[in-house]
Amino acid sequence: MDRLVFAFVISALLAGCAQTYTWTKPSASSSDFYRSSSYCEALSTGATPMDYSSNSSSTSYHSGSVTNNSGNTGYYSGTTTTHQNNTGQAMGNAVKAIRRQGIYNDCMRGEGWVPQNEGSVYASMSQNVQADQANVFLRAEPSFGAEKLADASGQFLEVIEESDQWIRVRMGDREGFVHRSKIQGH
Repeated sequence: MDRLVFAFVISALLAGCAQTYTWTKPSASSSDFYRSSSYCEALSTGATPMDYSSNSSSTSYHSGSVTNNSGNTGYYSGTTTTHQNNTGQAMGNAVKAIRRQGIYNDCMRGEGWVPQNEGSVYASMSQNVQADQANVFLRAEPSFGAEKLADASGQFLEVIEESDQWIRVRMGDREGFVHRSKIQGH
């Protein structure tokens, strides 16, 4: 029983190591997400097959009579219990689950998706930035009075050109300007 509790605790800790994300991609639809996610799920599942057998035990009940060489008869009864312990397999599965999640995450990044909580890290690596979560608009000209082309709140924006106050960006198929103060980390 102590081994089982130990294996459960270790499995729970290892499972917590596999980070999952909320994925974002500028101008992508939900069907684009599900297409990428399905592909990456299939890729990660095929790469690390798992054993789904579980710990089990079985008990057999025995009773009967026995006669010895002298003709004396006796009776017996009892049980036999067989345990199948898959603790090692459970640990292997936990490691494979972490590996699967890593393969899935790498695949999603390769498909162009970005973890929502990694916006600032992603921005510095790929010349993309993330707009603040509220009241951010893509504008036609570098002015607060210019026409609002789209709501850019919380979106990842591709940087085209930077100046002191305004950043020229691309959001999907549109280009425009966002004030530097409306960009996370700027």
